[in-house]
Amino acid sequence: MRNISLQQRCAHVLAAALVWLLPVAIHAQDVEHIPVDNPAGAPKIVFESRAHDFGTVQPNTPLTHSFVFTNQGTAPLLIEKVKAG
Repeated sequence: MRNISLQQRCAHVLAAALVWLLPVAIHAQDVEHIPVDNPAGAPKIVFESRAHDFGTVQPNTPLTHSFVFTNQGTAPLLIEKVKAG
């Protein structure tokens, strides 16, 4: 049997764990998933526009844009855990 150090063994275990967990992490980051159906009594977010193009911008120019949306469902719409893209 090959003689490997504890550090190498730990590195192999860590690499195997990362390979095993990678599909789970990728699936968890699926931010584009939007349910097709909207069961009765559920919130339903509807955006006026889901994208915005600022066009050509000079450096150090402050930019802002508001994404307008409404809740067209019947339950309250809770927005939690917001992250910048």
